[in-house]
Amino acid sequence: MKARPGTVPLEDSRLRDAVSRSELLKVLSAAFGYPSPERYGLLRDYCRRAAGPSPGRITRVRRALVAFVHAFEELDRDSYETEHLRVFSHICVADCNPCESSYTTRHIFQASQAIAALTGFYRTFGLDAGGERPDHVSVELEFLSYLRYRESVELADGRAPGARVFRRAQRRFLERHLGLWYRHFAALVRRKAATGPLVLLADLLEATVHSEAAQTRSALPNLSTDLPMPFAVSSGATPGRGGGVVGSRGVFGA
Repeated sequence: MKARPGTVPLEDSRLRDAVSRSELLKVLSAAFGYPSPERYGLLRDYCRRAAGPSPGRITRVRRALVAFVHAFEELDRDSYETEHLRVFSHICVADCNPCESSYTTRHIFQASQAIAALTGFYRTFGLDAGGERPDHVSVELEFLSYLRYRESVELADGRAPGARVFRRAQRRFLERHLGLWYRHFAALVRRKAATGPLVLLADLLEATVHSEAAQTRSALPNLSTDLPMPFAVSSGATPGRGGGVVGSRGVFGA
């Protein structure tokens, strides 16, 4: 993903909504990635922008965002890194795996097919995850943020048909990928973290994806969170540590 152009005019309510949703998804993407010094700094900036004064009504998403930002800002980078590694560790573990294929597949061949499908989805929009795992939650959230951003650009330029293309892409991505497993993952994060900012991050993830699905009219399964432990698929990568799952600046270079 190339660096995004300057800010777009915000006269239209749909445009303002697309921009704010893109910013919120950037917070989530950065928060679930390994908090290297650079990524931690970006996350602080994203949090300040996303949680700034809002004239809109207080929603479930807004409450969850403010709660997470408040807890996050009470920790320095070392403390946040310690908490992050306590829950997610340096490898993808079964009790709180941040990768889609661990929830939607049951053997390595299915996992390979799922990752190939995700890679194809990204490449449709000229994007490449490079050396990162395409099915990591941080990567999927960054991709949704990118689609929201592109929707806002189309709206700012008065191209309603183009905006609809990106809206449909968001719906398909939620229905075929992130929307299938986010609730199970959020439940495991809450269970393992027990307390602290990552519990609030899981609440924010669940509230945000639910809102995205409703706003795009995505048909998501009504799954119980009382599900078996995720299937442990070996990734061959160490998250966030030089060629791991999530790099410091974001998978697509945003």
